[in-house]
Amino acid sequence: MKRYHLTLAGLLALAAISCAPQVDVKAEKAAIEIMLADWVEVTNQGGEAGADGYAAFVTEDAVFLPPNEVRIDGRAGVREMILPFTLAEDFSIDWKATSIEVSADGKLAYTNGVFEYSLKDAAGNPVSDKGKFVDVFKKQADGSWKCSLGMWSSDLPEGGAVDVEADVAAVRSVFDEVTAALNPGGGDVVDLDIEDAVVMYAGEPAAIGKEAIRTRQQKFRDQATFEETRSVEEVVVSGDWAFVRWAGTGTVTPKDGGESSEFNRKGITIFQRQP
Repeated sequence: MKRYHLTLAGLLALAAISCAPQVDVKAEKAAIEIMLADWVEVTNQGGEAGADGYAAFVTEDAVFLPPNEVRIDGRAGVREMILPFTLAEDFSIDWKATSIEVSADGKLAYTNGVFEYSLKDAAGNPVSDKGKFVDVFKKQADGSWKCSLGMWSSDLPEGGAVDVEADVAAVRSVFDEVTAALNPGGGDVVDLDIEDAVVMYAGEPAAIGKEAIRTRQQKFRDQATFEETRSVEEVVVSGDWAFVRWAGTGTVTPKDGGESSEFNRKGITIFQRQP
């Protein structure tokens, strides 16, 4: 059985363990809903304008993970990806978020939901698809939200049978290993990462690469004992990529003798199948 290894943990804590200023999460979710509607509308202009409009809603360093294709880096690459669709005859697309979560510091958010599109190919044949997606957003200096990471998969079968149940079980197994490794006596969680893994901590710069992640983990463990229980809310597999949406509850106990504090948070963890 092929294994999945951790590539990204977006720790979008809804109750941060910090003294950061309060963020109006409800207002930020409303702003994201409006942004998503505007994003769909401008994309449906079609043609070059539709591609320009679509790309305008992603960050300069955006990363998109399309199913059965190589990774796409940067706004220009995202525009190149969407252009053949917006140029197609009778192009129409819609996507809706079924869930929006915003980090406690108001800097990160993620959505997951459903999409569908239709168009005519070069021969005039109708083409359509529908499926699900997950997007990660970053708050910009001007207060707007832009997509920094996107991935999606079709609900329609392609290229023969896929044992989805086995893939989902494999992903959940590795996720459970990650959770166990984060708790006391659980070992080195970094052993489950790939070399260029990225972990995004609320209120801190991203830790990029195994050594940076290990340094951050050790620093935290030197300061406090961390215990957490996580429940899986959703697992989606798309080819060699997968994500787990989860909720966690736990306690942090300072090693200097301070009182323990409880926390609740939600997050998303993305995996990549290894050879």
